[in-house]
Order: sequence, then structure tokens, then C-alpha cells
Amino acid sequence: MLLVAASSAPVASARELIALARAQPGTLSYASNGSGSPEQVAGELFKTRLKIDLHHAPYDGAGPARKAVLAGQAALMFDPCKGALPGIREGLQKPLAVAAANRLKNLPQVPTFAEVGLRDYELRIWTGVLAPAGTPTAIVSTLNEVLQGIVRSVDIKTEIAEEGGEAGATTPQSFAGFIKSERRRWSALVRESGVSRVSDETIVARKTGNWDQQGGQQP
Repeated sequence: MLLVAASSAPVASARELIALARAQPGTLSYASNGSGSPEQVAGELFKTRLKIDLHHAPYDGAGPARKAVLAGQAALMFDPCKGALPGIREGLQKPLAVAAANRLKNLPQVPTFAEVGLRDYELRIWTGVLAPAGTPTAIVSTLNEVLQGIVRSVDIKTEIAEEGGEAGATTPQSFAGFIKSERRRWSALVRESGVSRVSDETIVARKTGNWDQQGGQQP
């Protein structure tokens, strides 16, 4: 995930953002795909660990949330690289930090969160291929072999890398173990972020139309 800022946001770096959020609590908003999304978990975790106040502005999906940032209706967004890179390349938004162990090869100037003072903040969005439960082992093995060949091909690896990702190929057994570990990890992150305790007032405000363009409740 990348933390990006609207081109009009009054910050040029993650350190400036943190300093501004501490000096003026609640004045900056971050857009997300919606309440309970991984993007909200990322935002609330960021707030919780740094003890800062950012306003959460949930939208109905990634598209509307990204448009809100590009239009300056929300200052920030925690967005997977694939979704964030087009706006960055066109100069429509600013990358502030990446939630990975190392800097991205295609954004070498963007620091990791660890570099700006937030350690153990590595958030990856992954994609996998699954078959229905009960699929014969022989078919699963054949599919795995074919898919590994595709993922390891130069063209696919290059395309994934250009989107800020990493191509990975594994066995069905290892992938099953990975899914279980990710469920445990994200469950712990949700608890730490406090997302499950967020008041229903936000959702009610959106359903009743009592929600302004800045992502805040109207008086």
C-alpha cells in the first residue's frame, strides 16, 4: 500500500503530514473504499500507532475514493500501488510513503513507513487463484503447474512489477497456509486499529445524505 496525498494537500512528505496532523488534529481527511475496508484499517492503524487524528471519509468503492483525492475533496488515501500509480505518474497526487520493507523500484524516491518513524507497518494486498472445495487433487495440481508457468513468465512478471507488485508462485499447500496466516495477521491489525469499534454515526450519516464533500458530517 502507498500513502498518497492530493496535489493540493499542504504537505510534501510523510513527516510533514505527521507534524501537521499533530499541530491541527482532525483537519485532514483520508478517503477509503468504505467502512471496514483494508484501506480504512491502514488509516486507523496509522492514526493509532502515531497517536494522531485524521478524519475518515468512506466512499462507495475504490474509484470514488480515488476521485475524491484527485479532486482534492479528501487530502489523503492509503491505496494499493496498482490503483495509486496512474495518478502519481500523471502528477495528480503525491506519494508520501510505502508500506513495505523496502522502497519500490519504480518509486525509489518514496520512503518506507519505517524510514519516517513507523516500524512494522507493512501492508500488502495480494491476489490468488482458488478452486471450489472438493476439486480433485489432480486437477488442482495441473492448474497450479500451469499458473506457476504463467506467473513466472517474463511478460507477466514485468507487468506486475510495473504496477508496484511482486510476482509470486507457490504450491496449493503453502498458499493455504499463507491464507490462514493472513487471516490471523489482519484480524490482529483490525483489533489494534479499532476499526471494529468505530461508531455507526459515520454510516448513518452517509445513508441519510448528511455527508458533505469533504467527507465530514454536516451540522
